[in-house]
Formats: sequence, structure tokens, C-alpha cells
Amino acid sequence: MLMNYHEMTMNEPANSPAKKRQFALICSVMVAVLSYALMTSGALQGIEATEGVFPGGYFCYKLANRDYAASMGLGRRVTKDLVGEKVTGEQQKQVEQDLYHLFLDNPLDLSGRQLRWATGILVSNDGKSKTKQLMALNDSGKEKKRAPTELELVDLSAGEIMNMLPYEMKVGDGN
Repeated sequence: MLMNYHEMTMNEPANSPAKKRQFALICSVMVAVLSYALMTSGALQGIEATEGVFPGGYFCYKLANRDYAASMGLGRRVTKDLVGEKVTGEQQKQVEQDLYHLFLDNPLDLSGRQLRWATGILVSNDGKSKTKQLMALNDSGKEKKRAPTELELVDLSAGEIMNMLPYEMKVGDGN
């Protein structure tokens, strides 16, 4: 939708009430669209980092070098890889219980594209089938999943890069 304010008001006198109402309406629509875009992108969601000890289990993840704001998008991608394209609220809650973002660098020390983080699921033996499902995605498709090259990091969109990244797995005993 394109709104050209000048075309809509070219026949109105300079200070008419109708022109002022049109301007207010157009500004409100643009603010609403911008607010919606910010809310859906996750830009208004705070990321609270907490330090902790790895409790043990299976951590199946994708390791990325992007701005930390992209971690929410990769979290949604991992969720879709587990439950499919149409994610219900109940499925979302089940995956969110196991979904973790591990931020490996201090954002005050590095620029956005240099920040390293891992997003994936952390499960005990009961959820081992989920890790197998994600690891199987590495070999499915036309091309084998791999880390992007430096040129691809610059040229491709974040979504395309996240699709290329392979799942990796770490197993810990909690010590």
C-alpha cells in the first residue's frame, strides 16, 4: 500500500481542517505499521542473559555469527524444524521449554556480525528423539548443510544463512 500525501491533498487549501485530519490519519497508519513491524521482529523483546552451569543432557544446536537480535528468528526456525510449518500455541510452549540461546561473546566488545551464539534444544534422555530429528535435517535436501563462506555471509540474507547452518550436538554429564 502506497500513500502519497501530496496527491491526496493537492486540491485542498494550505491550512484546511480536512488537510490536517488527512495528515493525522496518514501519520497514525504509518506509526501503527512501524509498531507492528517492530513487535513481530522481536526488536522490542529484551534478551536477558543469565550465567549458569550446563546441567547435562543433549544439546542440539546451530552455531551462528550474527547480531544477537537474530537469535529469536533462529529460535523460531528450530521450532519449525521440530514441529513443522504450522506451529500451534501448545506445540510452541512444548518446544520453548527445551529451547536455549547461548551467547558466547560480549556485545560491548565486538560488532554485530562477529557475535557468536548457539540456538538449540537441551533435552535429557527422554527427548533424545528430538535431537535425532534435528540432526537428520543435516543430510536431507539437495545440498549437505555447511557453514557459510565469508562471501556468503555478506551476500545472503540472515534467513538463507540460518537454513545453511548444520545442526551440531554436544553431550554433557552435568560436571
